[in-house]
Amino acid sequence: MDGAFGAGTRAAMAEWQRQNGHDATGVLTSAQRASLIDAYEAVLEGLDLKPVRDAQAGIEIEMPTALVARGEVRPPFVSYAPSGDLPVQVLLISQPGDARRLAGLYEIMQTLEIVPPEGARGLDARSFVIEGADETRATHVEATLIDGAIKGFALVWPANDEARRTRVVSRMAASFKSLAEVLEPGAVPADEAQSVDLVSGLQVRRPLRERAGVFVDAAGSVATTVEAIADCGDVAIDGIRGATVLMQDAGSGLALLRP
Repeated sequence: MDGAFGAGTRAAMAEWQRQNGHDATGVLTSAQRASLIDAYEAVLEGLDLKPVRDAQAGIEIEMPTALVARGEVRPPFVSYAPSGDLPVQVLLISQPGDARRLAGLYEIMQTLEIVPPEGARGLDARSFVIEGADETRATHVEATLIDGAIKGFALVWPANDEARRTRVVSRMAASFKSLAEVLEPGAVPADEAQSVDLVSGLQVRRPLRERAGVFVDAAGSVATTVEAIADCGDVAIDGIRGATVLMQDAGSGLALLRP
């Protein structure tokens, strides 16, 4: 194990033995190894993590089947909604696509209410990963281009439960398999009514307010009113979030923003 995992492996095992009342030999007995594995897996008890094969989405993946049940199909998503009191949600992502559509989906996912705006995220030519967290939830989204299709999943988990959440995300990612089927856009009738506040049945995060402004330089800086940005944790210009408030003047009521 030292050769495979690094020189600190025996030291780590010895430390675990000391913490658990065993002789610190640096080599685990069979019983100690079983105890360590049981403790590691205990955090997942009650989740009933098992493989789910969704033929319509063309995806096989482990998910916490004790917490979610299959719900609506609204391309490109198959929703697995909470089946109990814990607000856990799984989305399977499946659609025909290329790099352009992957980039579009990456932008769309970040507008959804279930994806908090704060968190690490990144897009490359063939995949994306989005992490988002706030005081109520933590969300992980990943998708990849596979043989002319975009396949992936999202996991929405309650906040302040990182030990379980990160383990579930790891299990889901490791078990993910793309099958031949792809969820086609026509899987739901095209004339089905949908609110402008929804994307494929999911609530879109809406701005607190929208106000006009004036571009004042070549860098894209915008002059607007102080009222327009009052109580805003994030400010967007032309739909692009993350604008910086350079100046606010209560006397004139003007504010200056920079993209």
